Amino acid sequence: MCGFLAIFQESPRFELEEARAASDTIAHRGPDESGEWRENSVMLFHRRLSIIDLTTGQQPMQSRDGRFVIAFNGEIYNFHELREQLSKEGIQFRTMSDTEVLLEGYGHWGPAIVDRLNGMFAFIVWDRRERMAFGARDRLGIKPLSWAISQKALIVSSTLEPFKVLDGFGRVDAVAVRDLMAFDYIPSPRSILQGVVKLEPGSRFHWRFGDESPKVERYWTPP
Repeated sequence: MCGFLAIFQESPRFELEEARAASDTIAHRGPDESGEWRENSVMLFHRRLSIIDLTTGQQPMQSRDGRFVIAFNGEIYNFHELREQLSKEGIQFRTMSDTEVLLEGYGHWGPAIVDRLNGMFAFIVWDRRERMAFGARDRLGIKPLSWAISQKALIVSSTLEPFKVLDGFGRVDAVAVRDLMAFDYIPSPRSILQGVVKLEPGSRFHWRFGDESPKVERYWTPP
């Protein structure tokens, strides 16, 4: 399963202890390991269920050149083929994990990496040099991904639980309740929590400090 929480902020809108408490709500999604990466007020947390590369592959993972940091939930079925392609391009690997292939693939191909992926995934990458976040969700939305903006801070999570702990996200969306009663589910991009948006399947986004909201685009639609 795995799970992650990422908070991107220039100033401490959310303090470390509050963020850690929010990340604890997804502990059940990753009983094997917990990881944390911080730089200034940017924070990434990960809970791991070890499936591939049991001894290494811990997250959040930083790229070999140190520029990118990733938190990832899912499994990339064709990572062996992608690893071989990247190796031919001179990319060296330190682990046997699909996470590192995804991370170095993003560093090499950029957002177009999602077009090459065969799998179920939700992930967030932080570009330390450009100060930009990039997130994506698999084509059919097998893995969930939600985001919200609060006082110029971007919060991204693989589930809704962390938002219930973070200040400012406790209110239920009345329109979402209406949709639930009408359709027996809540259509994306709305969620049950006011201000929290579900990234639609087959979509990706990027966001920089100063942006009012992530710039979302569909990279795949059913034929």
